[in-house]
Amino acid sequence: MPEDEQCEERYTPRSPEQTLLHRVVREQLEPFLARARARERPAPYFVEQELRAFLRCGILAHGFLRLHCD
Repeated sequence: MPEDEQCEERYTPRSPEQTLLHRVVREQLEPFLARARARERPAPYFVEQELRAFLRCGILAHGFLRLHCD
């Protein structure tokens, strides 16, 4: 690829932990799970796993992959 056609896009970090949805899930996940367990109706395992994965998603401290296009 000629140099003048090279990809000039740069990565712009997201800040998912600053969104309203992230804050609500972060603040309410444990109380929600505790209430569900107390009622003997715990959330399905996959629901808890997905919500916890949502909290990690996009946060570089939890891992990332950097790609370079030629």
